[in-house]
Amino acid sequence: MYDRRVDILRYIRARNWPVVAGYGLFIGMMAIGYFYNVTFVQLGLKDLGERVLGLPQTEVARQMALLALLTGVVALTVGWLMQRHGWSLLLLRKLHLALGVIAAHLSLTVHIALRPLIRYPVIC
Repeated sequence: MYDRRVDILRYIRARNWPVVAGYGLFIGMMAIGYFYNVTFVQLGLKDLGERVLGLPQTEVARQMALLALLTGVVALTVGWLMQRHGWSLLLLRKLHLALGVIAAHLSLTVHIALRPLIRYPVIC
């Protein structure tokens, strides 16, 4: 059976710098995405819910928990699909997935930026 684990040390030893740079780029993008998520999405949505919309903390916490649950389900599904179809070995596929994440973050950023125009909550 083929071992699908990716060993970056193998690429470093082989001096395959384009692949090593690709992995560095991907890991860097994921780290920046995590920082962005904590800083802008979580804090921004909390502020939007509590200060702008005037929702109680419990309702904001419930909505944030639902968002976290949905994020977890999507992450597990994408991870499973990547493993099943061998996408984890294809840097270009990973970059396509990262572009999808960037688009989702951009939509949330626009939503947070437009919060002064929001006057009432949208209940899920």
